[in-house]
Amino acid sequence: MILHRTIKQYDDPLEKALVYYGVICVLNDIKLGNRELQLLAFTAVRGTITPKPAREEFARLFDSSLHTIENAKGVLVKKKLLIKDGEMYRVNPQILPPLNEDFYLLIRFDNGEDEKHEPNGLPNKEDIQQAGD
Repeated sequence: MILHRTIKQYDDPLEKALVYYGVICVLNDIKLGNRELQLLAFTAVRGTITPKPAREEFARLFDSSLHTIENAKGVLVKKKLLIKDGEMYRVNPQILPPLNEDFYLLIRFDNGEDEKHEPNGLPNKEDIQQAGD
């Protein structure tokens, strides 16, 4: 097994969210335009896009309009990336990382051969430690 370790530091949670969701969308063949990706990342950082001040902040930050935000929100809801939680639209918790903390994104490309993995399909601790050295 070959492990490739890349460490990238992001001081801005929004920048981290943009990169994270860009990678997730590419790996899962989720087609999003730039504005939808920006809205998804912004909502992940902000917590919701529902209140008017949040939409106005997004519009100002990304030079957008409120109508464009509603269109992008519709796309994200249809793809189940945004969900309605009570009266608020939030990022689906299944794809919401802890953006204000360090976190790992582990990507496994499996060719179907038997290798040393833990029961959950992840590499064992020794292999991870070797990659970190």
